[in-house]
Amino acid sequence: MNIFCIRKIIILFCCVFFLLIAPSAYVLDIDAETIFVKITKAFDPETDPDLIDVDSNTIPDRAHTRLLDRVLRDESVPNHNLIVAIYYYNWVQIKKDNTLGTRCIALQQLYGITCDEIERFCAGIITLGEPVAIRYFVQGAISQVGISIDLKNYNLSGGLYLRGTADLDGDKISNRKEFQLAEGDFDLFVEKAITPEEIPVEGEIEIPPIDKDVPLIITPAVNSLMNYGSVSLKTSVVGEFTAQNIGTEPIPFLIWIIGEPEFQIVGERSFFVEPQQTVKFQVKFTPKNFNKVSGLLVFEVYGRKYYIYLGGQGSWVRNLISCNASPVAQGGIKKGDGIFVLITLLLIGFSYKRQRKTMN
Repeated sequence: MNIFCIRKIIILFCCVFFLLIAPSAYVLDIDAETIFVKITKAFDPETDPDLIDVDSNTIPDRAHTRLLDRVLRDESVPNHNLIVAIYYYNWVQIKKDNTLGTRCIALQQLYGITCDEIERFCAGIITLGEPVAIRYFVQGAISQVGISIDLKNYNLSGGLYLRGTADLDGDKISNRKEFQLAEGDFDLFVEKAITPEEIPVEGEIEIPPIDKDVPLIITPAVNSLMNYGSVSLKTSVVGEFTAQNIGTEPIPFLIWIIGEPEFQIVGERSFFVEPQQTVKFQVKFTPKNFNKVSGLLVFEVYGRKYYIYLGGQGSWVRNLISCNASPVAQGGIKKGDGIFVLITLLLIGFSYKRQRKTMN
């Protein structure tokens, strides 16, 4: 039995074992705020960490990391399980990308920051999903110590709930507005961001986040997710977008992708939309492997940037049940695969019966 096959058996067993022992909820204490302050003082000791807002979303980055800490460790917070899963995925990926090895010791001696702290902080910033903060902290400052990442390998969809213009608790008051209502109190901001208001005060609604002075309607809406789903390798799926000018003056805008080559724009990248007209454009997803990938479709209008999140995955079912190193080129289930499928079905059935007994 080759190493490729053994690795798949281990992955399969771990997945099924997870089903058998999984509790109802998970909590993580990554201490992102403390690490943020630590990194700030190490690299820029003259700056007050309470005032840093590199993404200019009006939420100080320290307050934003405090919100993330609360979401990850409090299972009662809206969207807790989903955001924990997104963070964990990003944390595993950053650990794979961290190739510093023994240089971690030198980093700790120089700055008092461990590689584990850097990994947790990077995963946290990527999970928050603010593109400017990701570029500044992860692709900028952190890359200087020798960690290089490719964003397409990470899950950026946490921004759908945690970005300043998003709405974590679903009460139609954006996180940015929640901070304004907290009047600079970080703890009060966190409580407001995770606690839905029953009757939002008029004028607090900030969804969708397109600027009022830009009469351009983007469909799907900015800050939404375009999910291409599971796509077979060597196959492309095209997503269509529209931009409608409902104003009285022409509007120019540019588009580009963060997350190539899996996500690629089809055709033009610059547009000039006449009043009361609509233009269409497409983004193609072509998976290169069986991993989940994320990207961002960026719109630049009058120097301001807006984002649509992109997600997709190469189809993996046939690959999982096959021990062949090149499953795409092969058809059917190979000899010996049946036993793995049978074991999987038996374990899943056992898990289901166990859950039924627990519920009764």
